[in-house]
Amino acid sequence: MDIQFRLFSERLRRLLSGEEVTLPDAAKQLAQNLHTEIEIVTSLLRDYECEIAGHLVNIIVEEEESNSPDLHAIMEEINSFAYESEKVVDTFIVSIAQQKSQSSSKEMCDALVEFRSKIIDIQQRLQQVQHIDTGIVEQIKFIQADTGNSSVSPMFTKRDTVGLDDRMEELLDLLIEGPPRLSLVAVLDSIGLDRTAFVAEAYNSKILPDNQNGSRVVITVLDSEILTYFQLENGEDIRLDLVPDGRPLRGTYQGWPFHILYHGSLSFEENEKETKEKPLRLQLIRYSSLPFYLKLCCIYLYVFPLYSDISTRQLYQLWIAEGFIPDNNEGTAEKYLEHLINRGFVEAKKIKVGSRINTCSIPNRWWPALIQVALAGEFIYSSVIDQESDSRKMIKRLTANVNLSELDSLEDFNLYLHSLLCLSSESHHLDPLDCEKICKMFKFLRVLDLGSLVLSQLPSGIENLFFLRYLKLNIPSLKSLPSSFLSSISNLYTLDMPFSYIHHTADVFWEMNKLRHLNFGLFTLPAYPRNDCGSLENLNFISALHPRCCTPDILGRLPNLRKLRIHGDLSNNQSLLSKSLYKLSSLESLKLVNESKMPRLSKIVLDEYQFPPSLTHLSFSNTELMEDPMPTLEKLPLLQVLKLKKNSYLGRKLTCGSHGFPKLKVLHLKSMLWLEEWTMGTGAMPKLECLIIDPCAYLKRLPKQLWSVKRFKKLELWRPQPELRQKLRDFKDKEQYNIQLYPYGI
Repeated sequence: MDIQFRLFSERLRRLLSGEEVTLPDAAKQLAQNLHTEIEIVTSLLRDYECEIAGHLVNIIVEEEESNSPDLHAIMEEINSFAYESEKVVDTFIVSIAQQKSQSSSKEMCDALVEFRSKIIDIQQRLQQVQHIDTGIVEQIKFIQADTGNSSVSPMFTKRDTVGLDDRMEELLDLLIEGPPRLSLVAVLDSIGLDRTAFVAEAYNSKILPDNQNGSRVVITVLDSEILTYFQLENGEDIRLDLVPDGRPLRGTYQGWPFHILYHGSLSFEENEKETKEKPLRLQLIRYSSLPFYLKLCCIYLYVFPLYSDISTRQLYQLWIAEGFIPDNNEGTAEKYLEHLINRGFVEAKKIKVGSRINTCSIPNRWWPALIQVALAGEFIYSSVIDQESDSRKMIKRLTANVNLSELDSLEDFNLYLHSLLCLSSESHHLDPLDCEKICKMFKFLRVLDLGSLVLSQLPSGIENLFFLRYLKLNIPSLKSLPSSFLSSISNLYTLDMPFSYIHHTADVFWEMNKLRHLNFGLFTLPAYPRNDCGSLENLNFISALHPRCCTPDILGRLPNLRKLRIHGDLSNNQSLLSKSLYKLSSLESLKLVNESKMPRLSKIVLDEYQFPPSLTHLSFSNTELMEDPMPTLEKLPLLQVLKLKKNSYLGRKLTCGSHGFPKLKVLHLKSMLWLEEWTMGTGAMPKLECLIIDPCAYLKRLPKQLWSVKRFKKLELWRPQPELRQKLRDFKDKEQYNIQLYPYGI
């Protein structure tokens, strides 16, 4: 595997761009020369990508010896080269940061010259390696061509089933134009077809109409044995030795018609045998067919425990910190995850309103393959698998998922460790000496995630971690962030302390210009110290900000903030907030959570607020608004999701004016205990898709205009009045709108 080598190439690119430190001119030119030669080798390796993947499969399944011993030897040398080179670069960067003597610069230059000589030698030998097409290599090439993803393309491709156009056309024809009584379409598991991605594309095509000809159910079938319970159109039972002719197979079950889509040239029985006897081999081939950038993101999932729900927000930040996302953009990371989901490597679990994925997980069937790839590539060490201590010295990533006893063996690991993650959910207290030991031993960490382990204070020795990009600590007693701590983590992208409530932050915080993600129980920004201090241009997420620091000057220094929750006494900060939010010109998601010292005496006046027009998601909690919020909010031009949560509005009437809320898709009204009347003007909410009211104890009717919204397709009501419940029961088009009443149903 060439993962470590290509990661080092990306690292060198970032270093040359000034992302980590400013290199001396002499060292920068030599580093540029080295990077040029490395890119030539990387280009050559792309030509051998299928052979390298085939070699990995052979190593893991031990089916045959390597058919290219020269390539095997070169790969061993390349991995050793990447390991040694990065060690030298890391050491040199630390010496620059610590402003050490010029001797370290000369040593670095000498090392760069030597590394360039080595990589040129590797380049020349690689050019002499002959291509060998084995059966595994041919399968990998077939899958790559079938999925339509070039292994060298950095672009995200939406379509995952190029080469299966005829099959897709057949499926859509059956779903849209099929016989009225057709209720079931089965897609059979077969080699060369990712049935989950195939069906997902049909579902996501958004061209499936409702012609009132009955529902259509699409199922994916892994076990062919189930087909023996069905009959062909001529009345004969389906046999497993049947080889379909490529067209959809028509059949019946207890009189109900169904169709089978099967992509393959083997009989059902032979296909079943092939997919069951060699599942690991097939999984490895499918993994090896991924583009490089997806291989990285996929194998990294192994750091998380099996069966765990993985926060996508955390996953994106880890991928970025590890250097897997070239542009450090969360949107790019989200696309990568969608691609892995479409290919079946990841399952979407909890999906937010608006179709954003909130949590995901690793399907059980992929776990053995990911483990084997991680071990073979010396990419990650996990205590889930007991490995020999010798193999730990080259590994750059350690995940401890079980207990604190694993920390006793830290001496066995590489001092140049990049990532240390303790993802156990157990909230043990961590001895300060153990934490200090981690910081002093592993000075080159990029990621330090101590998960739920409870600390009593900021760890001593953290000032040693110059490279740190991602830091997660659990310190409930922490109330302030001193300058000594903040100045030592200036390269940080993500600072995650969800159980810390910070009331004082040192001014040096404004110099953390690489910071992107700030997650605290509550955070207080310091006043802006001076005019020559830069803005936090990369900061795009703050989990909970105290309202007293939401001044126009402070918020104006956050030009790219996209997601923000303001939590505190909004009532007493009415004047401040109402005039400063417009400064957040890039803000997309805003949550306002009021925690007033004088409940039921809210002074929040919404029509005084100047909301940024960029908002797409807006949420209110406990704001106790007395005036109807709709006349103010309906003017927001891009708003897609509006949530009026618990005690957000205490009035009895909501009025949506004509043509208001032009982009709104989701409206969630929660705990509107006194709401009696709701009206909508002509053309209001033209794109509304989902309405949730929980509860609606006094609401007697829904607006008539609601039923004329063409995109409206989901209605969820909790504890509706008997009068409203009966009206909905009698509503003739209730199936069209997916009306759900809780409790007791409709």
